[in-house]
Amino acid sequence: MRRLAAIAAMAVLLAGCGGDVQPSAGAGKAVETATRATAAAERDVCAVPVAIVVDAVQGYVGSFGTEQLAEGQTATSPVGSADKPGSEKAASSDEPPADVLSDAVAEAQRVAAKVRCADADLAAGIAEGLETVSADGAVATAVRDRTIATMTGAAAPDLPLTPDDDLSLAVAATESGGVIELGAGTWDLTEPVVLLGGVTLRGAGPERTVLRSSAPEATILVATADRVELRSLALERDRAAVGSVVVGGPSASLVVEDAVLSGAVGDESSGGAGIHMSAQGEQGSGRGTTLEITDSVLRDNGWAGIAVTGGHRASVLGATFEANGQCGICFLGAATGSVEDSTFDGNTVGFYAGDTASPVLTGSTITGGEAGIQVGGTAVAALESTTIRGSGRAAVIYTGQGGGSVTGLVCEQVEHGIAVGPESTPIPGENACTIAFAD
Repeated sequence: MRRLAAIAAMAVLLAGCGGDVQPSAGAGKAVETATRATAAAERDVCAVPVAIVVDAVQGYVGSFGTEQLAEGQTATSPVGSADKPGSEKAASSDEPPADVLSDAVAEAQRVAAKVRCADADLAAGIAEGLETVSADGAVATAVRDRTIATMTGAAAPDLPLTPDDDLSLAVAATESGGVIELGAGTWDLTEPVVLLGGVTLRGAGPERTVLRSSAPEATILVATADRVELRSLALERDRAAVGSVVVGGPSASLVVEDAVLSGAVGDESSGGAGIHMSAQGEQGSGRGTTLEITDSVLRDNGWAGIAVTGGHRASVLGATFEANGQCGICFLGAATGSVEDSTFDGNTVGFYAGDTASPVLTGSTITGGEAGIQVGGTAVAALESTTIRGSGRAAVIYTGQGGGSVTGLVCEQVEHGIAVGPESTPIPGENACTIAFAD
């Protein structure tokens, strides 16, 4: 290698000497060949430290797979049925420790110094080697892209993005806390956008900025405990693809404002929610509000406009729920939260509370569907100041041991007002609704 370097250096010096004397074509070709040989030899010197880093990154990325997706909970149709758990894969924020990467970089630097691999050559070799790292699945792909962007210092993209830009790569290069502006246009997505950091996606308005997705599982997977915000955009599912629009895992924290989420399709076990905040048991609890929805529309989703499970807590203000297949909003597991000043139209059940959930509904209007409200399991729901109109079976249905306070309800154009099961325990106040008790 030293001999090749010396030959190349000498050739360059000779080519630069002698005033107007020009090297022959053969001499120029020799210089070019020697230079290439030198570069190849220098790359060979750096091969071992480069491999240390690339292999570590490949192992790190490979540790993210389906085992990193926590089991969530779905529901069958709440009307006339018991609460039945299903499953849906939801992104988890629990990641393997990244110390292995920093340790690998430190080891590579030590080896590079020993074999006299220059810093610039090491960096170039690592950047080239990282392009060979493979990933299996949406989460692993996002981890790979984000890791490479961090290690190579990839710059955040120019904003606003256009549909010609790669949204997933833009997300990978944006630090947590950053804002990605999306211009007017329609993005056609075939893979989930996995958010590993607390970024904000902000469009130009739901009529102008549309993310249309045929991706499996979900359009957006929230796989971070940092706050994620979706503002002023529309998220549409291709109805030929099973999946939800947005899925957040047990540690997710999500804000949605001025958005339209539609077209989610489920199968027998998963999918079909406009937003699914997924957790088991008490997962997600103790963090205050984990889902904030303001002035947004959730329509035509096969299962639920919003499904809140585990220990998640939702705050919904001024939302519209239209024609969602099983419920406008479902509170399941130990979920809690409030829905205020919202409109429900044509959902099978407008507002549903099951399992041990304890939500509040106030100041809202519910029209159509089979039931305006259903409370089942051992859930305790506070129902206040809400008008229910035109429900097919009953304005309110209590099943199982469901209970809670019922005050200020108005029931119009319904055959049955409040239908109470034999083991249910509602506490009625003043309501403009008839009450029927089952035997």
